[in-house]
Amino acid sequence: MVLSVGSAVAWANPEQAPVLNPVRMIMLEEPGCHYCAAWDAEVGKDYASSAEGQFAPLHRVRRGAPELATLSKPATYTPTFILMKDGLEAGRITGYPGQYYFWEELKEIVAKAGFTATTP
Repeated sequence: MVLSVGSAVAWANPEQAPVLNPVRMIMLEEPGCHYCAAWDAEVGKDYASSAEGQFAPLHRVRRGAPELATLSKPATYTPTFILMKDGLEAGRITGYPGQYYFWEELKEIVAKAGFTATTP
């Protein structure tokens, strides 16, 4: 059960509160974005089960989402993938020109955030 007090959220039973991953991937997307649809078809189906996806679970947002307000530089293009570590931006992939490019860029930014091949 979630109790809302103003803008704060409190869990009636703290053991039921979600565990927040200190590393996550924010995907900025918009309806009708054909590059977002291409990413979904080519990468999205495998991302969550990949080692990188387990290290940085995907969180999809749209323009104006609160998660974007804390970024030091704006995210305007869709898709944009923003790797967050402990609440700070650790890397970014702007656009989607294809799956090879995405996986190569992803390897670079997750490595900078502490990912190794043995990291779950």
